[in-house]
Amino acid sequence: MSEYSLDLALQGVSTLWGSFEIRNARLASTLLRQFVGYSLEKKLHEFNHWASEFEKYPMYFMTFHGQQPLKIVMEAIEHAHYVHDISHVIIDNLQFMMGVSSTYRTDKFWEQDNIIAAFRSLATKHNVHVTLVMHPRKERQEDDLTTSSIFGSAKASQEADNVLIIQDKQRQA
Repeated sequence: MSEYSLDLALQGVSTLWGSFEIRNARLASTLLRQFVGYSLEKKLHEFNHWASEFEKYPMYFMTFHGQQPLKIVMEAIEHAHYVHDISHVIIDNLQFMMGVSSTYRTDKFWEQDNIIAAFRSLATKHNVHVTLVMHPRKERQEDDLTTSSIFGSAKASQEADNVLIIQDKQRQA
Protein backbone atom coordinates (compact mmCIF):
# COMPACT_ATOMS: atom_id res chain seq x y z
CA MET A 1 0.00 0.00 0.00
CA SER A 2 2.83 2.40 0.73
CA GLU A 3 4.25 2.10 -2.81
CA TYR A 4 0.76 2.59 -4.22
CA SER A 5 0.21 5.73 -2.15
CA LEU A 6 3.66 7.04 -3.02
CA ASP A 7 3.00 6.57 -6.73
CA LEU A 8 -0.26 8.50 -6.44
CA ALA A 9 1.39 11.31 -4.45
CA LEU A 10 4.15 11.57 -7.07
CA GLN A 11 1.36 12.12 -9.61
CA GLY A 12 -0.01 14.94 -7.46
CA VAL A 13 -2.88 12.99 -5.87
CA SER A 14 -3.32 14.42 -2.37
CA THR A 15 -3.28 11.39 -0.08
CA LEU A 16 -4.20 10.95 3.59
CA TRP A 17 -2.92 7.94 5.50
CA GLY A 18 -4.84 6.52 8.44
CA SER A 19 -2.43 3.86 9.66
CA PHE A 20 -3.75 2.37 12.87
CA GLU A 21 -1.52 -0.71 12.83
CA ILE A 22 1.88 0.75 11.88
CA ARG A 23 3.15 3.91 13.55
CA ASN A 24 3.54 6.94 11.29
CA ALA A 25 7.31 7.19 11.88
CA ARG A 26 7.81 3.66 10.55
CA LEU A 27 5.41 4.24 7.65
CA ALA A 28 7.11 7.53 6.72
CA SER A 29 10.52 5.83 6.91
CA THR A 30 9.30 3.12 4.52
CA LEU A 31 7.82 5.71 2.16
CA LEU A 32 11.05 7.74 2.19
CA ARG A 33 13.13 4.61 1.45
CA GLN A 34 10.81 3.76 -1.45
CA PHE A 35 10.94 7.35 -2.70
CA VAL A 36 14.77 7.44 -2.64
CA GLY A 37 15.21 3.89 -3.91
CA TYR A 38 17.68 2.86 -1.20
CA SER A 39 18.13 2.98 2.56
CA LEU A 40 19.51 6.20 3.99
CA GLU A 41 20.79 4.50 7.17
CA LYS A 42 24.38 4.50 5.93
CA LYS A 43 24.01 7.80 4.07
CA LEU A 44 22.64 10.05 6.79
CA HIS A 45 24.31 13.05 5.15
CA GLU A 46 21.70 12.71 2.36
CA PHE A 47 18.71 12.56 4.70
CA ASN A 48 17.87 16.28 4.83
CA HIS A 49 18.01 16.59 1.05
CA TRP A 50 15.70 13.63 0.45
CA ALA A 51 13.35 14.56 3.30
CA SER A 52 12.99 18.05 1.78
CA GLU A 53 12.26 16.54 -1.63
CA PHE A 54 9.71 14.13 -0.14
CA GLU A 55 7.91 16.98 1.67
CA LYS A 56 7.06 18.54 -1.70
CA TYR A 57 4.49 15.83 -2.39
CA PRO A 58 0.91 15.85 -1.06
CA MET A 59 1.16 13.07 1.53
CA TYR A 60 -0.53 13.54 4.91
CA PHE A 61 -0.92 11.35 7.98
CA MET A 62 -3.59 11.03 10.65
CA THR A 63 -2.07 11.03 14.12
CA PHE A 64 -4.06 8.03 15.35
CA HIS A 65 -2.59 4.67 16.34
CA GLY A 66 -4.48 1.64 17.58
CA GLN A 67 -8.25 1.29 17.77
CA GLN A 68 -10.25 4.40 16.94
CA PRO A 69 -13.98 5.16 16.82
CA LEU A 70 -15.40 5.70 13.34
CA LYS A 71 -16.79 9.15 14.22
CA ILE A 72 -13.37 10.54 15.17
CA VAL A 73 -11.73 9.08 12.06
CA MET A 74 -14.44 10.54 9.81
CA GLU A 75 -14.06 13.97 11.42
CA ALA A 76 -10.29 13.84 10.83
CA ILE A 77 -10.79 12.88 7.18
CA GLU A 78 -13.33 15.64 6.60
CA HIS A 79 -10.99 18.18 8.22
CA ALA A 80 -8.03 17.00 6.11
CA HIS A 81 -10.19 17.11 2.99
CA TYR A 82 -11.14 20.71 3.76
CA VAL A 83 -7.61 21.85 4.68
CA HIS A 84 -5.51 19.84 2.20
CA ASP A 85 -8.04 19.05 -0.55
CA ILE A 86 -7.51 15.33 0.00
CA SER A 87 -8.60 13.15 -2.91
CA HIS A 88 -7.35 9.75 -1.68
CA VAL A 89 -7.69 8.23 1.80
CA ILE A 90 -6.01 5.03 2.95
CA ILE A 91 -7.35 3.30 6.05
CA ASP A 92 -5.09 0.54 7.37
CA ASN A 93 -7.06 -1.24 8.56
CA LEU A 94 -10.78 -1.64 9.08
CA GLN A 95 -10.37 -4.10 11.96
CA PHE A 96 -8.87 -1.31 14.11
CA MET A 97 -12.15 0.61 13.89
CA MET A 98 -14.39 -2.23 14.99
CA GLY A 99 -15.57 -2.73 18.54
CA VAL A 100 -14.96 0.83 19.76
CA SER A 101 -17.83 2.85 18.30
CA SER A 102 -20.62 1.78 20.60
CA THR A 103 -21.07 1.15 24.28
CA TYR A 104 -23.11 -2.00 23.75
CA ARG A 105 -22.04 -5.20 22.05
CA THR A 106 -23.13 -5.38 18.41
CA ASP A 107 -22.98 -7.95 15.67
CA LYS A 108 -19.56 -7.78 13.95
CA PHE A 109 -21.03 -8.09 10.47
CA TRP A 110 -23.54 -5.29 11.13
CA GLU A 111 -20.79 -3.08 12.56
CA GLN A 112 -18.50 -3.76 9.58
CA ASP A 113 -21.34 -2.99 7.15
CA ASN A 114 -21.98 0.33 8.94
CA ILE A 115 -18.30 1.30 8.71
CA ILE A 116 -18.17 0.41 5.01
CA ALA A 117 -21.38 2.35 4.35
CA ALA A 118 -19.90 5.39 6.13
CA PHE A 119 -16.80 5.29 3.93
CA ARG A 120 -18.92 4.82 0.80
CA SER A 121 -20.95 7.87 1.81
CA LEU A 122 -17.80 9.89 2.51
CA ALA A 123 -16.32 8.94 -0.87
CA THR A 124 -19.49 10.01 -2.68
CA LYS A 125 -20.04 13.21 -0.68
CA HIS A 126 -16.45 14.49 -1.01
CA ASN A 127 -15.49 12.85 -4.32
CA VAL A 128 -12.54 11.05 -2.74
CA HIS A 129 -11.19 7.58 -3.35
CA VAL A 130 -10.98 5.43 -0.23
CA THR A 131 -8.57 2.52 0.02
CA LEU A 132 -9.79 0.41 2.92
CA VAL A 133 -7.38 -2.34 3.97
CA MET A 134 -9.04 -5.46 5.29
CA HIS A 135 -7.24 -8.60 6.37
CA PRO A 136 -8.69 -11.81 4.93
CA ARG A 137 -10.36 -14.56 6.86
CA LYS A 138 -8.01 -17.26 8.06
CA GLU A 139 -7.79 -19.84 5.30
CA ARG A 140 -5.43 -22.63 4.36
CA GLN A 141 -2.09 -21.11 3.32
CA GLU A 142 -1.95 -23.03 0.06
CA ASP A 143 -5.31 -21.63 -1.12
CA ASP A 144 -5.47 -18.52 -3.28
CA LEU A 145 -7.37 -15.58 -1.82
CA THR A 146 -10.57 -14.50 -3.59
CA THR A 147 -13.31 -11.97 -2.87
CA SER A 148 -14.97 -14.65 -0.74
CA SER A 149 -11.88 -14.50 1.50
CA ILE A 150 -12.95 -11.04 2.67
CA PHE A 151 -14.17 -11.21 6.26
CA GLY A 152 -17.80 -10.32 6.86
CA SER A 153 -20.70 -9.88 4.53
CA ALA A 154 -20.58 -9.34 0.79
CA LYS A 155 -21.08 -5.59 1.33
CA ALA A 156 -17.30 -5.03 1.56
CA SER A 157 -16.73 -6.06 -2.05
CA GLN A 158 -20.11 -4.90 -3.38
CA GLU A 159 -19.65 -1.31 -2.17
CA ALA A 160 -16.09 -1.10 -3.53
CA ASP A 161 -15.15 0.61 -6.76
CA ASN A 162 -12.02 -1.56 -6.84
CA VAL A 163 -11.01 -4.70 -4.99
CA LEU A 164 -7.29 -5.42 -4.83
CA ILE A 165 -6.29 -8.71 -3.23
CA ILE A 166 -2.65 -8.98 -2.25
CA GLN A 167 -1.26 -12.36 -1.26
CA ASP A 168 2.42 -12.98 -0.55
CA LYS A 169 3.07 -16.54 -1.72
CA GLN A 170 6.81 -16.25 -0.93
CA ARG A 171 6.10 -15.89 2.79
CA GLN A 172 4.16 -19.13 2.70
CA ALA A 173 7.00 -21.22 1.29
